[in-house]
Amino acid sequence: MNSEPKGKGKIKTGEDSKSKATVSTAASTSIHDTPTPPILKMTEIPGSFRIETYDSTKHKWSTWLQRLEGAFAAFEITTETKKRTYLLQYIGIDTYMKLDNAMDGINPYLTALDTIKEKLKSILEPEPLEAAEIFVFHQRKQLEDESIRDFVNDLHKLSAKCNFGTYLKTALRTQLIAGLRNPNIQARLLETQNLTFDTAVTTAITMEIAESSTRQLRNTNTNAESIQYINSDENRHKIGTHRKNYQKRNPDSAKLLPKNSKTNAKSSNSYVHGQNSRKIAKSRNINCYRCGKEHYASECTINKNVECNFCKKKGHLSRVCFAKKKESANTVEEICTIDSAAAREKFVLQVLVERYPVDFEVDTGAAVSLMSAEQAKSLFPKHKVYNSNIKLQSFNKDPIDTVGYIKVQVEFKTRKISLNLYIVRIQCKPLLGREWFRELIHTDNLFKTKEVRINSVHTVNDEQIIQNLLRNYDICNERVEPIKFYTAKFTLKDNAKPIFIKHRSVPFKLQDKIKRELDSLVAKQIFIPVKSSEWATPIVPVLKKDGTVRICGDYSVTLNKKLVIDEYPLPRLEELFSCMAGMTVFSKIDLKHAYLQLQVSEEQQNLLTLSTHCGLYKPTRLMFGTASAPAIWQRTIEGILHDIDGIKAFLDDIRIASPTKKEHIEKLNLVFKRLHDHNIQINLEKCEFFRSSIHFCGYIIDKNGINKDPSKYAAIKDMPHPKNKSEVRAFLGFVNYYARFIRNLSTILHPIYNLLKDKVPFNWNKQCENAFIQAKQAFCENKILAHYDPKLPLILAVDASSYGVGAVLSHIYPNGSERIIQCASQKLNNVQQKYANIDKEAYAIIFGIKKFHQYLFGTKFTLITDNQALTRIFSPDKNLPTFAALRMQHYALFLRAYNYEIRYKNSEKNANADGLSRLPLDNENNNYDVAHIFHVETIESLPITANEIAELTRTDAELQQIYEAITNKRTRSKEQKFNLEEFSICNDVILRNDRVIVPVKLRKRMLTELHWGHFGIVKMKNLARTIVWWPSMNKDIENLVKNCTICNLHRNNPAKITEERLHRENSRISCVK
Repeated sequence: MNSEPKGKGKIKTGEDSKSKATVSTAASTSIHDTPTPPILKMTEIPGSFRIETYDSTKHKWSTWLQRLEGAFAAFEITTETKKRTYLLQYIGIDTYMKLDNAMDGINPYLTALDTIKEKLKSILEPEPLEAAEIFVFHQRKQLEDESIRDFVNDLHKLSAKCNFGTYLKTALRTQLIAGLRNPNIQARLLETQNLTFDTAVTTAITMEIAESSTRQLRNTNTNAESIQYINSDENRHKIGTHRKNYQKRNPDSAKLLPKNSKTNAKSSNSYVHGQNSRKIAKSRNINCYRCGKEHYASECTINKNVECNFCKKKGHLSRVCFAKKKESANTVEEICTIDSAAAREKFVLQVLVERYPVDFEVDTGAAVSLMSAEQAKSLFPKHKVYNSNIKLQSFNKDPIDTVGYIKVQVEFKTRKISLNLYIVRIQCKPLLGREWFRELIHTDNLFKTKEVRINSVHTVNDEQIIQNLLRNYDICNERVEPIKFYTAKFTLKDNAKPIFIKHRSVPFKLQDKIKRELDSLVAKQIFIPVKSSEWATPIVPVLKKDGTVRICGDYSVTLNKKLVIDEYPLPRLEELFSCMAGMTVFSKIDLKHAYLQLQVSEEQQNLLTLSTHCGLYKPTRLMFGTASAPAIWQRTIEGILHDIDGIKAFLDDIRIASPTKKEHIEKLNLVFKRLHDHNIQINLEKCEFFRSSIHFCGYIIDKNGINKDPSKYAAIKDMPHPKNKSEVRAFLGFVNYYARFIRNLSTILHPIYNLLKDKVPFNWNKQCENAFIQAKQAFCENKILAHYDPKLPLILAVDASSYGVGAVLSHIYPNGSERIIQCASQKLNNVQQKYANIDKEAYAIIFGIKKFHQYLFGTKFTLITDNQALTRIFSPDKNLPTFAALRMQHYALFLRAYNYEIRYKNSEKNANADGLSRLPLDNENNNYDVAHIFHVETIESLPITANEIAELTRTDAELQQIYEAITNKRTRSKEQKFNLEEFSICNDVILRNDRVIVPVKLRKRMLTELHWGHFGIVKMKNLARTIVWWPSMNKDIENLVKNCTICNLHRNNPAKITEERLHRENSRISCVK
């Protein structure tokens, strides 16, 4: 208990009383939402109206505004002009300046009062970010010295901006339990069944009051004399001490004789005088608290200002330092629990001790590691045994006879260290305690999983259950080791001949990154360098978001052509969602690295050989891009988990469902054990445990059944209404395409149809809006979207408009009907809107495939586009386009990872995707994902198109000679002095290597485009030589630059010529009259 020291007759003055009254007044105002300071800063206006000026550092705007409205009512101020004047006066100069800046030059005194209030609210109290407020709510913990009632009140305030809705009570209950400081209260709440928020608050406050009352009762019975017990010896010695406060109040207290507690209770004021005090102190085992010798502190001869070498405080020596004694006592009081819980499952860890493998039972309740004397003698007979003062106790407080300890060299994984091993005279298994545990195991990594999993489990108790399960199984590591007992094997077609394709050139800046990634994969034994191979597939280096490179192979041009595709079926949705009746607890596990964990048979690893600029590398694991990889992986994972009830796996996702939590824990334990036994690692960040509902394969599973993902309807539900007749036609075409699924569609859309009548101005009225909303609601009924069935053909229809792209994923049924699985649309950003039309159509394909990657990857599908040129550029039967634009090459490279057939369909028949592209959503993420392309580079379309060049080439007499020479396979032209082997023809355009030959009629335009920046002759030639060519190109460039008026005006002046004097020898000028 803290008490003020007694003063010397201090008298309370009137000022003291006045100050206390002020404090009391201030305290009384704290019950309001907005506390007011003791001294109020007032601004007065002539009249009786008064209120404190708004201060953003002291007042909350909404609360201050409420008080202002109350003052208006109290002083009967009703006119808007007076209210506005008072408001602008009392907001203060700083706030007024902010308002004036936000009014864009409009005088606030001439603005409506409501407008001013809205402006001030947006400035002083902007709308909070819901996600940020939820984050702050979940970070709130009970502070030190904060009562539970105050903690709950603050949680209520924080939750007001989180928009929890019906989840509010659950969120408050969960955060209350998670944020409590008292573990006893926390444990009581966790063990309560069907706990509600109100019950949790009542229970927590009651326990807090009870514990506080108990502490007060104990404090009243506490001994006035503090005694320190030292447990390092068999007998406990008492060090008599004098309380500091007692010595301060009694200068002669050094003469007092401290006795044991019983004597002090009877006679606390006994005095001992004379020379017998030292003998009495010795007979009563009294030691000086300054030096430790057998005398009283009053007789100690050491300097009172001596400094302790341990705690650095003055007045005592280090050998009697209380802080040092306390630390020693704590060490001795540690209890090693041997066989304390026979019923629990033991965790055994094998450690190399002096190069001998020893199985230790891990016990984090034990302070030290120990071994029986019999086993230590057989393993380490020559080790010196050191004495120890530490006394060990068993779980039931029985002392354990300790011989001492030996120093041993311990090895665990890559860790080597010298540690102490304690020897005991009892029969027991070797025990690994906290001392070794901290040194051998990285506890940071061990407990990091708790932070990762905190958002993926339902309650704090579930979090602990998962942690206990994960400690028993090594399935959360970063290493990529091969799966045990399974290998991947391929089946080649009859008479399949090896295909060797040399590596492709890569940008210089990527070469070092590729080399580092290859070295890393070699170190992990995923790649093996080889000198030669009959098979070779060029790599596709993919830039990831973190700047590193992912190594992939373009197997579509090599191995996939020669493979007999493994037809092991992927599970159908009916199989994935079977046996779900009565299930209430769900979990989802994501497998890390997936294919890279599966070893390929050694004799077939050469089939996967990759060609790089660093040489040939032979992968030892299953690679992405091989056509049989999904089937091989699915067979493997189903073989591992096939006999566990309630478990379904789809590629790298595992779904677990159980009727009760107890059964769910058993299934999780069994799955973790299977994964551990087969050396499979999981991705903790993407796992979900103990959920009432989970997302799986595009659906939401809960105890009530299988529901569709609400995000599926985003493209239709959030579609903006048409703004012109063109958009109306697009919307009607989109809806009418699925008219068979909507009742009375023509009646619903009648007001919208009227907008398309001739000579009728576009007027989107209330009737049109109601019809539009009704049509969307009808469209979003369950019967519109079909269930995904892996056995049915998939169709992805895409289209692009000038400002958006759309995609529709559908099924074709045996009767020929088509039904939608999911729709998506995206608004193009400013840069994408400048793309050429063919680039927009190509981007629509990439957008649709990325959006529906989960459905499309690993299966064959039909791709529908209304651009016929893209059917040739992106044809999977052709090699990557060499002469197409760079962006197209990137897209084609991305599409190589998918198995598809591309078809053309005009816009009228492709109305479903066309409608979404013309009415796109603008809330999609428009960021371009560079992790799925080889290299990113934006290029602009040239003003001269390939079709124009091809057309004029056919009528150009000069180029037709070259065309005929190439067609007739002549190696050299007689007229021109160049080698025709350098020339080729692509889509009726003649190329010299990779440069386009420009017809005569287009050369002047090309020169104009090349000279748009008024480059000089050298720079203009360098630019032209990278893209175009014609026989007299260099000469034409020189003439253009020399005759350019602007270039001549800005050309540097020629060097000045120095005039020389004219000398005439022996000359005379005479004048003759």
